Amino acid sequence: MRAIAATAAAVMALPVLAVAVPALMDWSRLRPEVEAAASAALGRAVTISGPISARLLPSPAATLDGLAMDGASAGRLTIAVKLLPLLAGRREIERLSLSDGRIGPVDGVEASLAPDGAMTARGRLPLPNGDVAELAFDGFTDLRRGEGMLRLTSARLSAAGAMTLTPDELSLPEVTMTVGASAARASLIASLGHAPMVVDATLAADGIDLDAAIGAEPPRPGPTPSAAPANVPPTTPVSSEPAGFALPAGVTVNLSASVGRLRWRGVTLEAVEIAGLLDNGRFDIAHAKARGAGPVQAELSGTLVARDGRPAFDGILKAAAPPPRRLRLDSPVTLAGERIALPRLVLTVDDTRILGDATITIGPRPVITANLSGKGISASLTGRPEDDGLILDSIRAGTGDVAVTGGGRLILTGLPRLEADIASPAVALAPYLPAWGKAIRLTDIRARVILSDGQASVERFDGRMLDGRISGAGRANESGAAVTLLVSGADIAGLGLSAGGLKASKGRLDGEARLSARWTDPLASLNGDGRMEVRDGVVDGFDLAAINGQMSRLENIGSLLALVQTGLSGGQSRVSSLSAPFTIANGVVDSRDIKMVAEGGGATGTAVLDLPKDRIDARLAFRLSAPDTPPLGLRLEGRLGSPGKTIDINALQRHLVERGLGRALKGKGGGLIESLLGIKPRQNRE
Repeated sequence: MRAIAATAAAVMALPVLAVAVPALMDWSRLRPEVEAAASAALGRAVTISGPISARLLPSPAATLDGLAMDGASAGRLTIAVKLLPLLAGRREIERLSLSDGRIGPVDGVEASLAPDGAMTARGRLPLPNGDVAELAFDGFTDLRRGEGMLRLTSARLSAAGAMTLTPDELSLPEVTMTVGASAARASLIASLGHAPMVVDATLAADGIDLDAAIGAEPPRPGPTPSAAPANVPPTTPVSSEPAGFALPAGVTVNLSASVGRLRWRGVTLEAVEIAGLLDNGRFDIAHAKARGAGPVQAELSGTLVARDGRPAFDGILKAAAPPPRRLRLDSPVTLAGERIALPRLVLTVDDTRILGDATITIGPRPVITANLSGKGISASLTGRPEDDGLILDSIRAGTGDVAVTGGGRLILTGLPRLEADIASPAVALAPYLPAWGKAIRLTDIRARVILSDGQASVERFDGRMLDGRISGAGRANESGAAVTLLVSGADIAGLGLSAGGLKASKGRLDGEARLSARWTDPLASLNGDGRMEVRDGVVDGFDLAAINGQMSRLENIGSLLALVQTGLSGGQSRVSSLSAPFTIANGVVDSRDIKMVAEGGGATGTAVLDLPKDRIDARLAFRLSAPDTPPLGLRLEGRLGSPGKTIDINALQRHLVERGLGRALKGKGGGLIESLLGIKPRQNRE
């Protein structure tokens, strides 16, 4: 009985011992042996920093805490084997589970393995924009090789592809991705044999709309920019995005990506290509190419890192337009948080070199500012991108004493063009006009300007000139310019028009002109036509009313001398109207129908001004209002500034002869007239 009782007690104690003995043993003493066995099994160095525990019932199992190997770690690994096969000398896994693991940038890994090799794994992958993607793997493994389907999902991104995993390599040769409503294709091959993990990744897509994918608010179209000066600069937008940018630090990625059409922040880029190396939190970009709206191709190279939770970049930007346009931009470029800076910008347009700097503040509503200078012109611009170019909220430019403000649009689709509504308080025309126009200034100018394909077009402009109004339109290119001008109510005295002792000292000028010229020789190539009219004017240098009054009292040589002294040697004539249509051919102004109505009479005549040769030939016939009086001829001939003056007294002499005063005027009297007038009279042959 005692033997039976002892045997029964031993049998009953076995389960207790099977549970108690493993629990009482210090399995951590076996850490070196376990690490060596695990390293041999996986072919990679394995370390265990936490405790080791084991049990025999209900099934043999071992739990290892704090596992780590190159590029991967696990908070806990539990391996359970089947008891009966183990007693028979066979090791058949009943369950394998891993928790709190990390594989490269993937953390929170939870995995389990069933006896038939079926494996499930879940993890979290932080994305550069601050989102966290959920990873899921479902497949099979024999602990040396795993195959199955890997899926990634986040609020803005999803991807799926067949995956093969070995201790040395993770392979995803074909991955389909969805970014918002956009589809893409990718591949990923990761080498796991050393730390850090080395990944070759490619991405290809016909189009990706990141605005739709991440819910970014595109720039809102603003009102049509006004040409009025912008006294208050636009407020720099403040980003609502958290400072959560990060690049994976435990992985090396060789990245190659191409996207046919990429939309981001309301801006569309085409033919996007990126090639670079991500290494331990540093992304060295060999090149990033894109074509914006229009033909301009841009290329970027440099280094991208995460700094204080925000992206930081330092590199070089190059941009160029294809022939026949000669446009090129070169500048170092930096990115700090949401501010892109181009501190030393060089813009070359044809043979013109423009220097300056620019900044781009990215956010829900990006803002672009630039300061440029070249060929004596400086400009400051503030704008924001839109789908086909830029909206320029503020334009400030100046050259010499000329300052221009306004706003507009830079359109980059198709043939690039700048449309601007500008204003200027004053423009002096002294550099562009002959001596007589040095004092002319245009004020309160407003204009609609379009620059495109090497041509500047002024659709309309208006302003003030000489206390009157001026308006018009025009166009210019590298060869020359053509303008249409309308003038109303201008003070003609401001023109300083004078010749041969005659000067327009008062009057209101109305006129129109259509002019064109080449830059190489503007005077010799000047062509066009027009008309000028003067009202309520005064001409200094003769007194037509006095001449008219003296003619009625012309009885002897004394009265003739009085006529000459009072009428032709100075004084003023009040002009109620003066009209002169004209044509211009190769710099020669020809006016064939000059008409003047003045106090005491009027005048008709012609004038030819040869601007390239600085010559004038004008012929005027003054007719008095007194009855039965002959015309008095005046000819101005010579240099524009100082022509010779000739008085034609033939008709006057005939009139005086008819009145019986001819003999008194011959000889000495005629010479007296010549002396008083300081001219050489034209004599009739008798």
